[in-house]
Amino acid sequence: MTRTHHAVSTVTGRNGGRRFPGALPFIAIVLLLSLLPAGARAERLRFQLDLGDSVYVSGRGCPVVLPLKRLLHRQYPGIHLRHMEVKRVVLLAKSKWGGGRAALRVGSNLTRKASVDGSPDDFWRDGRRTWDKVRFFNPSERSRGPWQIYLYGKIKVRKVVVVVEKRDRGRHACRSLRNTDPRCFVDGFRRGFYLGPQRRQGF
Repeated sequence: MTRTHHAVSTVTGRNGGRRFPGALPFIAIVLLLSLLPAGARAERLRFQLDLGDSVYVSGRGCPVVLPLKRLLHRQYPGIHLRHMEVKRVVLLAKSKWGGGRAALRVGSNLTRKASVDGSPDDFWRDGRRTWDKVRFFNPSERSRGPWQIYLYGKIKVRKVVVVVEKRDRGRHACRSLRNTDPRCFVDGFRRGFYLGPQRRQGF
């Protein structure tokens, strides 16, 4: 019988003898990550904006503009957006006639118009399947300037999830968000959307 022996890295504990196979490479990786500069470890955050099923009607060739930065400052007092970069934006909405459109603007760049589905019957229903989830990616290399969503048509908006990446080395982005419901920090792509207790429509 031929036996094959595999080399195993081990670490011996103080108690004498228990060994932990493969622990040495793991510790080396942890130490290596701890030595990386702070700027190399970007932190991703997800902020949810509850718009309370507000209805927006655009004019001819003139969209309704949702000012995301202003809404973020209102719902998350103390947030610092200067050192954040937009990665993705998710719009949960529906159009009355099924022909609604939406686009994301970051800085001076605008994404292509995305369709917002819906129907006259579903427009007044509250079922989960009646809502359309529209995803946008940042059309700009940077995130300076306005963050806005353009709406075309008659559209009802329940919420917007903004995914950002924090690159500030010193200041914590959410340290001063003391009055914010912690359930608003949700992963809108894995756990679904949370309808917060406060509905902010007056912006």
